[in-house]
Amino acid sequence: MCKMLLVVALPVVTLITLSALNLAQARVLQVQTTAAQETIDRILKVDDLVTDLQVERGTTATYLSSGGANIDAYERLLDKRRSTDASVENLRYPTEGLVVSEVFLPTKESFSSFLKDYRKTVRNGDITFEYNIRLYTNITFALMDWSETIIELPERGVIWPLAIASASMLRASDAIGIHRALGATFFTLCRFTTANQSWFTYLEGEASALLNVSFTYSIKSRVKYESEYQGSQLYDEINTQKGYMYNESYFDSCALLSDAIKYDNSLTWFQNLTSYIILIKRIRGSLTDDLVTALKQ
Repeated sequence: MCKMLLVVALPVVTLITLSALNLAQARVLQVQTTAAQETIDRILKVDDLVTDLQVERGTTATYLSSGGANIDAYERLLDKRRSTDASVENLRYPTEGLVVSEVFLPTKESFSSFLKDYRKTVRNGDITFEYNIRLYTNITFALMDWSETIIELPERGVIWPLAIASASMLRASDAIGIHRALGATFFTLCRFTTANQSWFTYLEGEASALLNVSFTYSIKSRVKYESEYQGSQLYDEINTQKGYMYNESYFDSCALLSDAIKYDNSLTWFQNLTSYIILIKRIRGSLTDDLVTALKQ
């Protein structure tokens, strides 16, 4: 009788043990998934700030290239700064702080003060637009570097490729953002220096390489990019404007234009590149949706 009870009891005990283990594993996975989704929300806040800083970087460069004389450019810059400040306020700042241009910024308040102090130098006209681009790029790089360190996702095969694709696409957007800023100064000044021409060309290659890395990990993103951008009106307009930048004779005709027309040309380039960055951000949004879906499975 005891042996029969033992025979019956063993499978029951095993079943109960396995059920307990499965329940424990499910709870662990639920905790991991919730934490990962919170991390994604946190990273999206970083993305918003990076995007606003990229716009502020380019708008500031345009204003500086006008010699600080373009009132419309300055008013537009003030509007972009307000958007950046709102994103800073929404940011969940890293507890370990950030280092920007070798300056340690331990709190969100110190980060905000650093940015506002720099903006004062812009108004005083004490800096070049090249320095401005590099300073803002140091800020965006610090934020992107930090956002990549806080990604702690469950180790599943489909998760990491999506995360890599998204991170690479954000880096590409930053290179395109610098492209936007440099190009905007080209149309106000009618030319590039030799150094800035090389910089512009390098950035074009860098953005292309980063996008290719992203597309290697996400074929879906490549398909979206090719269908929505390549061959579009935006693609044609951007490439037409790029053609001017590689045309040595452009300066002669541009120099005859009024400052107002030069600014309009600069603004058209800026808006086109902004539309391009928004397109890429939309594709990144699709990647994020796929990431959240994968985490729920």
